[in-house]
Amino acid sequence: MANGGVVEQFKIMRAMATLNSPDEKERESAKNALLVIGVASIPSLRRAITPYRNVRLQISAATLLYRLGDPQGIVHLTDLLRHLTSHEGEEDLRDAFLQLNPVHSRSILRQEWQLIQDWNTANPIPDFISRLWVTLGDPSFLDLLCRDADRRPSLFLSIAPRFGETAVPAFDRMLSEPSPERRLLAVQALKCVRTPRSFSVLARGLRDFDPQVREAIPRALVEVGGRQSAAEVVLRALDEGFASVSGMSLIAEGMSYPFGHVNELLERWNPHAPLQKVDAPTVRWIVEFVTVNRLDLYLPTFCRLIERRPSPQMTSALLKAIGSRCAFEEEGRAGGLTVLHAHLSHVSSTSREAAATALVPLGFPLGARFVRLLDEAIALRNANLMRNRMGRMAQAAMNLLIGGQRRDAETFTSEEQKQLSLWSVALLRESLKMLSKTQDEREVTETQETVQGTLTLLARLMKKPDTPMRDALVDALHFVRIVRLKGGEGSASFGAGQSTDVGEPIRGLAIGVLQTLYGTDAYPLFVELAFASNPVLQETGIEALTSTSETRALIPLMLLLTHANSRVQKAAKSAIETIKMGNPEMMTLLRASTSLDPLPQTLLRPVEDNPDFRTDELLRPAPEEKR
Repeated sequence: MANGGVVEQFKIMRAMATLNSPDEKERESAKNALLVIGVASIPSLRRAITPYRNVRLQISAATLLYRLGDPQGIVHLTDLLRHLTSHEGEEDLRDAFLQLNPVHSRSILRQEWQLIQDWNTANPIPDFISRLWVTLGDPSFLDLLCRDADRRPSLFLSIAPRFGETAVPAFDRMLSEPSPERRLLAVQALKCVRTPRSFSVLARGLRDFDPQVREAIPRALVEVGGRQSAAEVVLRALDEGFASVSGMSLIAEGMSYPFGHVNELLERWNPHAPLQKVDAPTVRWIVEFVTVNRLDLYLPTFCRLIERRPSPQMTSALLKAIGSRCAFEEEGRAGGLTVLHAHLSHVSSTSREAAATALVPLGFPLGARFVRLLDEAIALRNANLMRNRMGRMAQAAMNLLIGGQRRDAETFTSEEQKQLSLWSVALLRESLKMLSKTQDEREVTETQETVQGTLTLLARLMKKPDTPMRDALVDALHFVRIVRLKGGEGSASFGAGQSTDVGEPIRGLAIGVLQTLYGTDAYPLFVELAFASNPVLQETGIEALTSTSETRALIPLMLLLTHANSRVQKAAKSAIETIKMGNPEMMTLLRASTSLDPLPQTLLRPVEDNPDFRTDELLRPAPEEKR
């Protein structure tokens, strides 16, 4: 018995020595020998699974322990998987798990997958588990793989399609999920499984409300079922109002262009709806495509579409298409010119530029000049604002107008003056309307600049203002809009995080423009503003009356000295003093009627300063002793 035990221990030691051999045949021979010895080799195998040993030796020993019924074997294999940090020993560990009972192996893999916290590409554990599941050939793993598809999309797309047609139901379920990102992953996976079932699932996805998902599906359909079959199902989806750029391209390449389908689609497209069956890039593609094909069939539709106020980019594309058609066809020219002229006064500079560019080859260069002059006015206003940031906007406007008004106005005929006035007034009103309702910080800044540039342009170009222009200027004079801006790029003129009246510089400019165009006739407008119901407007009116330096402004200003608002009172008092300082000769004659600034040297002395006055002394010099 003793000799038998010694021989057995010798065999165990020799087998353990070759268990880590680089030669695969020697390793297999050692494993078989230890299995034949049985439970007697368990102590040696347990010593071999200590962490400081070679990884290959640990894996081999743990596998043998499992096959010998020792629970330490599967525990150690699980620990090795959990701490897998590189590809070292990955192949041996994969072979080890394949040798386990399939029930045990799948249980461990599912458990470890759910414990994964690090989904970065540097972590090899998700790759190891997913490839092992594919080798095991069990599609039940697809539920976990699809659940975590968005955590490592590249892993999902490389592993999931390997399950073949059995994975299509799982992809179909993903295509019905709320997340558009996950639906897009399902589309990308389906195009790798080229079966009729995949094609039918993708065809249903053509009716997805997310434009990115719809955009990816036509290309996937071509890969799965061919160009002709894909074009047919895309056309059926178009009949229901669902479209994409890739789908429209596919139809245009494979058959005659579907005028009726596309025209109906454009007629019901709402550029402001949050969920669209067709997105803006698709409509823009349609516009560009038909411009070089059958634009005459779409021109009325384009005109109606542009009335629904799409984005500036879309509006520019439509204006370009309308202009190109008007250049070659008389039919519809009048309607097209009306649309182009109307958009010279569009709030968006992109739309204005597109309309002006389209009008030039049609024989209307004045529109392009109007846009250029407006851009120059905005640039001048911005440059002047930088030089006079702490000054009054009214003074800034006057500085801009010096020397420029008469020269600019005389370069235009009366008919051109009328057209410029029409465009300017329309632009001013549209910009004020936009500025009163927009919440976007960049739009507030850009629209404010457009309003100020238009006011400057009106003063520089107009000689005889008309009634619509007067009404538009009055609207600017009464404009108030308090907004709270975050500040930053595009809003340098506003205080960051503060409530700002974006109408203040507009009102200041309107004062200067009214004085330039109407002179003293603007006085009643300023008096009306000074007695407005809004204290902010009243202060602007007082400022306007002050800028006139007219003595007749004293009467309405004195009435405001008893106003309930202290700021209005203070502004009126300051305005009175300013006007008096600018008219010293008039004030000398009024000393007897006011208690302000009494001077004993003057000929007329205030009555209230001398309650015991005598009438015959009022016109006499003061006695020498009282001087």
